[in-house]
Amino acid sequence: AVSSDLVDNILQCVKNADEASTQAISSILWSEPANFGSTTSTTTTKTQDFYENLKTVGCDVLLIFGKKDPWCKPCFAKKMLGKLAERRTTIPQQQESPGVVARYVELENVGHCPNHEAPASVGKALRNWMSATTGKGSRTKQDLQLVEGEEEVVKEPWADNIVMRELDQKDIPMDWSDHVATFLV
Repeated sequence: AVSSDLVDNILQCVKNADEASTQAISSILWSEPANFGSTTSTTTTKTQDFYENLKTVGCDVLLIFGKKDPWCKPCFAKKMLGKLAERRTTIPQQQESPGVVARYVELENVGHCPNHEAPASVGKALRNWMSATTGKGSRTKQDLQLVEGEEEVVKEPWADNIVMRELDQKDIPMDWSDHVATFLV
């Protein structure tokens, strides 16, 4: 959500920034959304939004979100997981072999940059995720444990202990503002 505090913080950064930083911030704020056009053999271009394109991802997906992220809130992970679950009906090769998985790990005391705020927690989840490529090969919840138990506490080198949880789509809570946000975005 855009607030006057957010705008003031961004303007303070811009005021003290060099030209390249100013251009980067401007690009983030005022760029048009990505256009995911696809060309078919009949050269018809169809523009799809981000969420619709998730249905075409043909590999396993791991989402790691900070619960306190004010921009990429967990409600967006819930929406992403829903679209990723539709892959079994939209990707022809998945109809015969529905082997792609999408999983979600939430970090309790973490905001927008989990890899910087909680590197040990992100590293642990990624190590477990990547171990499936050398082990059994399956990344389903039954075959690969990303978090030990219901929740796992990980000690970070410069932060509080981080609580990691793996949640299914149905278990990600949403309040009324989350419903509005996911409807609009």
